[in-house]
Amino acid sequence: MNREELLFSVRTLSRSLDAAAFAHIVKHTPPSDLVEALDILSTKETLALLMTLNLQARAELFTHFPELRQDILLWAMPREAVAQLFEWMPSDDRADLYNRLSEEAKEKLLPALAKVERDDILKLAAYPEGTVGSVSTSDYVHVSPEMTVAEALAHIRSTAPDKELKTVLDCQPNSEKSPFVQSRSVPRRMRGYGVWAGAGVMLPRPLQGWSGAGL
Repeated sequence: MNREELLFSVRTLSRSLDAAAFAHIVKHTPPSDLVEALDILSTKETLALLMTLNLQARAELFTHFPELRQDILLWAMPREAVAQLFEWMPSDDRADLYNRLSEEAKEKLLPALAKVERDDILKLAAYPEGTVGSVSTSDYVHVSPEMTVAEALAHIRSTAPDKELKTVLDCQPNSEKSPFVQSRSVPRRMRGYGVWAGAGVMLPRPLQGWSGAGL
């Protein structure tokens, strides 16, 4: 689909809100191209299309919007949709988004999240800007101890949510049965992924004066 066709489809879908058709476009269009095309729509129209997607696809596409556009869309979301978005976003992206919220918005958001997501956000958001922790993530991929190196790498490539990820893997003994594999990555957004077979690893600017319609 060329740019003109994509723009036409976006305009058409903003009126029809055909969930299946939009999901097809999301699946088969580079996110950067789709986000650029959606820029022709109003915030209300863009949000209406986003809300037709399942939670995982919605959160993934949302991360590709520029920060200002993210903030505007978040402000327009109902509270339940905001909580769902934070639950499904990659951990580093949601920590960045959380740090841009006003203190009032943060206080309203946190009680709406499950404890595991709440603790993860607070841990990553606490790292000072410019530190390694501020550009790290707690996302991970599980690999089986029985896999060969080639099988494990193939599994990581097929499972990791960011295909642009460039990774250095560090293998360390974590237990008698489960090897521990930690990754250090470089952009997109310096996102890293912890990869392990049975344990855990933690490897992720403010929106002032905003409380948000949903928050």
